[in-house]
Amino acid sequence: MFRHPLLHLLGDSLRVALALGIVALWLLSGELAMPPVTDMLVLAAVLLVCAAVTDVHEQAGGTMPGIGGTVLAVLAASVLLVPLHAEAGVLSRHELTAMWVLLWFALLRAGSTVAASFWRLFPSLAHGVLVLGDDEGI
Repeated sequence: MFRHPLLHLLGDSLRVALALGIVALWLLSGELAMPPVTDMLVLAAVLLVCAAVTDVHEQAGGTMPGIGGTVLAVLAASVLLVPLHAEAGVLSRHELTAMWVLLWFALLRAGSTVAASFWRLFPSLAHGVLVLGDDEGI
């Protein structure tokens, strides 16, 4: 994964957009109604803030963001969405949609984390790979 928090935020933004797109396609293919755009934007913002906070927390602890941070981010977003739902009516009658978005985000983020760390987990599989440059720009 990337070491810079802004790159993490960009990657998470793409994952949230992809999760929203997958769920939107699923909703549009059936007879189910789409939630209001403002509610989906609130869901995306809460999820991105929680993901960014867990990333910064993990990096402050000296570790790279991983699957544990993904679980924490999704749990924190779920906890923050409860009062928004109860008090402000965010995602009213669309709770299942929010859970699907959270699930897809978690799957996409965990999958990309595993894919990014694949070569570190199995260095013997990288035999014959030529790496040009150094890690100064990382």
